[in-house]
Amino acid sequence: MISPLRFIFINDDQETVTCILPTQYTIFSVNPFSLKYSKDNFGFSLGSAATCLGYRFLAFSGLPADPEFDTRQVCIFDHDKKDLKEKENPIIFRQKYEMHILSMRITPELLIVAFHQHIEIWDIKSNQPLQQLPTALNVHAPCDITSDYKLLAVAGGDIYSVSLCLLDDRKARSLRAADDTVSLVKFSHKPGLLAATSADGKIVRVFETSSPNFGCIGKFKRGNTASVIHSIDFSPNNNFLVIVSQNGTLHFFDLRNKPPSASPPTVRSSHKISLGQQAISYILWQTPSQIIVLTMDGQMMCISIDENNCHEVGREHILFMRRLCDDIVVQA
Repeated sequence: MISPLRFIFINDDQETVTCILPTQYTIFSVNPFSLKYSKDNFGFSLGSAATCLGYRFLAFSGLPADPEFDTRQVCIFDHDKKDLKEKENPIIFRQKYEMHILSMRITPELLIVAFHQHIEIWDIKSNQPLQQLPTALNVHAPCDITSDYKLLAVAGGDIYSVSLCLLDDRKARSLRAADDTVSLVKFSHKPGLLAATSADGKIVRVFETSSPNFGCIGKFKRGNTASVIHSIDFSPNNNFLVIVSQNGTLHFFDLRNKPPSASPPTVRSSHKISLGQQAISYILWQTPSQIIVLTMDGQMMCISIDENNCHEVGREHILFMRRLCDDIVVQA
């Protein structure tokens, strides 16, 4: 069975997830699992999404083949929870670009859209561009923003670098982050750390963003052969890092007692957990002892671990797409 899922975005409240289907989006909480909101009948297709303030603000881009709303277009919905049912048309921003959008992030005030060779920062309220940042050609368009909406990480001026941009004054600085094309960046939810990896997925570098020079605390080695890293997350206390690779394995790395260094050590994983499947997966390290894994084939795994060594102590499987479809039918 082919999954109808087009995109999964883990919301910044660390409790809810936004799922994108071709003509519908659905928001659900993961612990406990429950449907929060669902909307369809847009009149156009949905391809990808980004959210902020939980799921109050949602930015969408379209699908390549939809002439009404393709991957060059974006709209933003304001779903103020107090007015969720009263607002019939909560679109607060809509824009069409000349190039196809590869990734995006939003804050309550700003939209960041990433293209092949540049980044654009837009003011949502005025619907006007504020800044354009040139980047090296990068089809991955890595992009992430801190949980306090102050610091942005995107592709840099060369394929090995990341640009860090303070969003209050929009000043950028470059950081050497990989030995191959940078493909993925991820900030810790507790401010202080940034992880970056490359297209070959061999090494993940972690930087301390609270230090003046953004020093590297370690080069964390997944393996010697290339493997795509689908998702990265930090434990809530920033003691550990976890990645999920294309072979369906969680790799854990111990970040404790690793100060920034000009010559950071290369460290192998301290533990691994097999997921038993190889669908594209996204990780949410929700509590020190629980990791949520969501897959593009509609599965959710709640993995309980020992918070001191990351060893698995239990696992629950939920077919979340099937559950969501059942809940939507009941609510209708």
